[in-house]
Amino acid sequence: TDNNKQTFAVIHLYNRQFLIHLGDIICIEISIPIEIGERIKIEKCLLVGNSDFSLIGRPVLNRDLVQIEATVVEKTMSQTYFNMKHTPRDHGNIKYRFTRNPHTMLRINEIKVCHSLNDAQNRIN
Repeated sequence: TDNNKQTFAVIHLYNRQFLIHLGDIICIEISIPIEIGERIKIEKCLLVGNSDFSLIGRPVLNRDLVQIEATVVEKTMSQTYFNMKHTPRDHGNIKYRFTRNPHTMLRINEIKVCHSLNDAQNRIN
C-alpha cells in the first residue's frame, strides 16, 4: 500500500468494536491470559478499507480475506474507582468500596488484505 493511503479496519473484541489503523494502541478492559510481547491474530473484522476501496462484512469478513495482527504492549490495572453507600437510617453507617479493573494494551502491527480485490469480489459474490 501507498503511504498516503492508510488502511483502516473495524474489529470486534470482547463485546466492543474498535476503529483501528496501523500502529494504533487500543485498550481492552479485560485481562487476556497471554504474556507481554506475544502476538495475537484478530479474526473478527467487520470492515476494512482505505481511500480507494472498502470491504464490508455481513456481519464479519472471511478469516482468510483479512489478516490483522497485534502485540500485547502492557497489562495493567485501571485507576481506583471510589463508591460510597450511605443510608441515613443506619445511624451514620457508611460503606466504602474501591474497585480497579484489569486493562490490556494492544498495538496493531499489521492490517493486510490477503487477496487482490477482484479475486475477493468474485469469491464473495
